[in-house]
Amino acid sequence: MGDTPFTGLVTREIRPGLDLMVAGARLLEAEEKLREKPRDKRRTRLARRLAEIEAESYEVVILDCPPSQTLLLENAYEAADEVVLPAKLDPLSIPALDRTRLLVKSSNAARERPLKIDGILPTFYDLRTHVSSDVLEALRERFTKILSPIRINAALAEAPSRGQTIFDFDGSARGAVDYALLAEDLRLD
Repeated sequence: MGDTPFTGLVTREIRPGLDLMVAGARLLEAEEKLREKPRDKRRTRLARRLAEIEAESYEVVILDCPPSQTLLLENAYEAADEVVLPAKLDPLSIPALDRTRLLVKSSNAARERPLKIDGILPTFYDLRTHVSSDVLEALRERFTKILSPIRINAALAEAPSRGQTIFDFDGSARGAVDYALLAEDLRLD
């Protein structure tokens, strides 16, 4: 929100070539402060702050947002060039995915360059259940680009609790393999 310079917020080199900035406990305060701003300023706040750090020469900035429609998500869409739409492999996720796609489309109306959808990211893929396979098949029928699914994996839940990436925690875990495949899909490797 402008209270702290970028250098005071980022954790450098948590692994080679990767810096991290976590949302922290004050994230909800940011949402409240954004509501106080005029509409045109509150939707572009993050884009303006990211422009201030161009000297950092990042190749890619990834914004991981909660799925709810908030001012923070609107800011992320405004600041982004591309978006990946996660879809939990559950039948209820398909209508939510349709709503998210409409939100992206509506945000494009006010953009100079349209926000590109890089693909649908199936998550919580459970090879043991038919529902995961059925929903994955439904996504493939409905959308043109489906990214490599992220399988259910206990290591994905354990790694953050230890303050580690999945690659540092267990680089051979299914979750690490799946995220490496996702990086290839998105040409981030």
